[in-house]
Amino acid sequence: MEREPTTWIKLDRNILEWGWYKDPNTKSVFLHLLLTANVEDRVFKGETIHRGEVATSIGSIAESVGISYDQARTALKHLKDTTEITSKTMPKYLVISIV
Repeated sequence: MEREPTTWIKLDRNILEWGWYKDPNTKSVFLHLLLTANVEDRVFKGETIHRGEVATSIGSIAESVGISYDQARTALKHLKDTTEITSKTMPKYLVISIV
């Protein structure tokens, strides 16, 4: 199996001043989304998931980050309320866009 080429994300030190930086669940969820977002457009279940988006579920995020479903849902709400992300609900998954 061929390994994908290495990709990078840039993280500005000003993240230390970000309002959610001291909220470990919200920070972890946001970093997880940054690291899992598409680098290029891809098709998932017949839907194009664009660069900067990720197709996932709250349960999958919770499991990946090591928090409860409710904690993941709350973290996503925080990120939506402060416009770091947007999301659209599909029948069996979410498409989250990093703004």
